Amino acid sequence: YSYPEGEFALNSGVGYRVDATAGNFTIDRNLSLDANIRVVGAGDVTIGAGGSLTSLSGGTGLVVAAADSFINNAGADALSAPN
Repeated sequence: YSYPEGEFALNSGVGYRVDATAGNFTIDRNLSLDANIRVVGAGDVTIGAGGSLTSLSGGTGLVVAAADSFINNAGADALSAPN
């Protein structure tokens, strides 16, 4: 994961949680979990061409929020929450 502009914190309370507290955040790898995934960015959140997020958890399994823009460079398979 690319995060050149500041700090981010990983919190296990919701499965996998990234709080990018400054700047932009890019997901450039595949992450698939049988747990909730939450990504919150203080700037842009980008799914890079080689990245994806998959949550196999039920309910609100996948949340992506950006203070500025959400940018999808990975296409239709960038986000998946089949349950």
